[in-house]
Amino acid sequence: MKHDLDVLVIGGGTAGLVAAAGTAAFGARTALIERHRLGGECTWTGCVPSKALLHAARQIHTMRQAASSGIRAETIAVDFAAVMATVRATRRWIYDHGETPAYLISLGIQPLQASGRFLDDRTALIERDGRRRELTFRAAIIASGSRPFVPEVPGLEEIDFLTTDTLFEIDELPQRLAILGGGATGVEMAQAFARLGSDVTLISHDDRLIAHVDDDASELLRQRLSGEGVDIHLRATIAAVSPAGRSAQLRVAGDGEPLVIEVDRLLLATGRMANTSGLGLEAAGVDYERGGIPVDAYCRTSASGIYATGDVTTALNLTHVAEEMSKAAAVNALSKLPVIKYEQAVVPTVVYTDPEVATVGRTARELRESGIDYDRIDLPYEKIDRAVIEGHGDGFVRVYHRRGKVLGATVVGASAGELIAEYALAMRHGLRLHQLAGTIHAYPTMMLGARRAADQFLFRSLRPWMASVMRAAYGYRGKIPEYVGTRQIV
Repeated sequence: MKHDLDVLVIGGGTAGLVAAAGTAAFGARTALIERHRLGGECTWTGCVPSKALLHAARQIHTMRQAASSGIRAETIAVDFAAVMATVRATRRWIYDHGETPAYLISLGIQPLQASGRFLDDRTALIERDGRRRELTFRAAIIASGSRPFVPEVPGLEEIDFLTTDTLFEIDELPQRLAILGGGATGVEMAQAFARLGSDVTLISHDDRLIAHVDDDASELLRQRLSGEGVDIHLRATIAAVSPAGRSAQLRVAGDGEPLVIEVDRLLLATGRMANTSGLGLEAAGVDYERGGIPVDAYCRTSASGIYATGDVTTALNLTHVAEEMSKAAAVNALSKLPVIKYEQAVVPTVVYTDPEVATVGRTARELRESGIDYDRIDLPYEKIDRAVIEGHGDGFVRVYHRRGKVLGATVVGASAGELIAEYALAMRHGLRLHQLAGTIHAYPTMMLGARRAADQFLFRSLRPWMASVMRAAYGYRGKIPEYVGTRQIV
């Protein structure tokens, strides 16, 4: 049977763009359907604008802290509308330089601005402006992404609340901003808006911020946000919302007495949900659940020849996960064989606050729950000269390992997202700590912190008997340091 397309990709965000580029590169006739905007959540409402806003807020904070370096900045004014214009210009630049229809055409992709749904496992109905067209395909890759999750809160529909879909379109700085959610988005935006001048209240049902990280990493971040004026309520939630003129009243319930907080805007940072509705998944035989479309390590769905990748699946909602999955999905869809797996065990995560909080692999809690014996290395940031030079001595590098094999790592501090990459590389390719310690790193850099931590492994690998043999053989007279032979097992 002759098909209209070799590969049909549904969704034009990061996952869809990478998948389509991959299949087109191998000479497959590929069409990409996007009903809204190419670039998707990451470019327009997620990674790009949020990090651009954080960058602006960090610059303002740095100016305010300049006196510690002997620099006097007498007047610092925030033009919030101009800040947001810069945020929007940044995302537009990224779109214009790699996500436009013309660019996709240059890669051999046929972009279609339309909605699409499956009629069966080899046919899709494409609709735009009332016009319909059926396309047949040999393989399909679902990359329809996700959307903000809006919890059911009495009275919420009566106010003009914000989500990440609308946050970056505002031009007026909220004087009083409440944020519901203590995950990455919640804490990042809490710090950004506090630095820009908002009175920020952060509400989270968890007992700590960023629930998946080590307790002390979470606590360090909590202290920093509190020190910058963020009013944090843990083990709490919004029980009800009511309009109060142009403002809103939030009834906050938690462990203590109920609170009533009046705010100008409310940002919901309560996670995301997969875009599975309207795709005709049942007609194609694709199983899905509330959390998204389950896929195996090769990105295969329950329907032969149909793959899924990115936020629409049950995998982690991270751009770099979507990219990795899409590479695998593209090759597997073309080969019709399970050729490439996407990496599920070694996925770094980064919270882009100041300090950054980055993790890869397992945490101490996960290792204990799995019954895995491990050793721990801690290196305070004050031992990284570049961090001290730039006034970023708060934080730490922590590595969980077993005989030098890296099981997980947590880095809290400036450039943590960069340092964690070295441990991700080590875990992915089986590099051990002595190999990191034996690799020359430039001085003074933040990355040297990764090697300094590995150096500790070498020192702790020494045994008193080794030192005793050397002393006896060569007549050395120094005292053996107390750390020789210690392992700091947790």
